[in-house]
Amino acid sequence: MSERYVRPSLGAWLLPTIVAPFLSSVAAIVVVHLGDKSGRPPLVAIE
Repeated sequence: MSERYVRPSLGAWLLPTIVAPFLSSVAAIVVVHLGDKSGRPPLVAIE
């Protein structure tokens, strides 16, 4: 029975840790591409 409680908690803790940097990098790439397409300089202040 312990496995059923360990797996979701471990996944719920690891998932944001992996997804957060991925989403931030994707958002930065999208902002850079949008800035290049519209002719405006990309937002560098995103960190």
